[in-house]
Amino acid sequence: MKDNVFQEGGLLENMAQTAALRAGYTAQSENKPIAVGYIGAVNDFEIFDLPKVNDELTTEIAVENQIFDVTIISGKVWCNDNLLAKCEMKLFISNK
Repeated sequence: MKDNVFQEGGLLENMAQTAALRAGYTAQSENKPIAVGYIGAVNDFEIFDLPKVNDELTTEIAVENQIFDVTIISGKVWCNDNLLAKCEMKLFISNK
């Protein structure tokens, strides 16, 4: 945060944590152990605006493709009806 404005890295982390929450929820609902995941790549990361302190964010994650232990997701962060940021992430899931 800088000058009461949430920064770019925070928006990227918000999408990553939302993807992790999705993976954990899916594993738990399938009675599987929760695996550790890693961000392998971030593509097309775009920032359109930055939220201020106390703004309420809505984060959208969509699975675009999943092959073996690799999941490709698209993420978007909104504040009210304004798109703040979007990107595509390649996530690796460790089953060890």
